[in-house]
Amino acid sequence: MLTNKVLRLNRDELRTPAIPVTQESIAYVIQAVVPKMIEVMRKEKGLGLAANQIGDIHQVFVLEMEGEQPQTFINPEVLEESDLVDHVEACLSIPGTSATVKRFNKLKLRYLDESMTSQEVSLEGIKAIAVQHEVDHLSGLLYIDHLGDTSRMFCLNKHKKFVKFSSRMR
Repeated sequence: MLTNKVLRLNRDELRTPAIPVTQESIAYVIQAVVPKMIEVMRKEKGLGLAANQIGDIHQVFVLEMEGEQPQTFINPEVLEESDLVDHVEACLSIPGTSATVKRFNKLKLRYLDESMTSQEVSLEGIKAIAVQHEVDHLSGLLYIDHLGDTSRMFCLNKHKKFVKFSSRMR
């Protein structure tokens, strides 16, 4: 069931690998899931959002880079990666914290667009990094899974404090 807000850490949906979008599911994904994802992403001031972050099971994510229209990526597949860099990353599902993660600065991606046409693009910089973050979501991974034990515990503790403080402010 689709939600009107981003699912937070410890929800099973975030750890469940997404299933491919098919010809049978594409209409639902385009008409219901993608518009809801864009709405929630904008409300939360995010750069991208994966379907499982709002409770859907399909392999689809959206990105909206500054100055660009939202872009939909269906059944994404990373074909090539290069130029490993350190990047400070955060996640709408783990508010109140961030950490430095190793990501590839360049990648080649194959995906289906909203008309189910196969596309291949070469990406670099923040867009390549954001794509990796969202593809991880579709695999049931979070950026904290790329951290060592100490860094992960620090992030989780910081997130817990944020949640506790936020609940007091309501």
